[in-house]
Amino acid sequence: MMSYADVGLQRAARWVYDLPEAPKLQYLQQVEGRWSPYRSVASLYLWAAIDHGYVDSGRDLASFVVAE
Repeated sequence: MMSYADVGLQRAARWVYDLPEAPKLQYLQQVEGRWSPYRSVASLYLWAAIDHGYVDSGRDLASFVVAE
């Protein structure tokens, strides 16, 4: 289960999908269907991205992807 009201998870989901800023925090509701049935695991990864400073780094997710 995912906490849709969690502001940190909302911010991280917005960062992952490079979504425009919206007045209502509904980023998780927009993308959580893609994560089913692994919503709890997705939450852990989103929190790890926050904890490691990726979300607030000012860089988008693509800049962290290593090309092989």
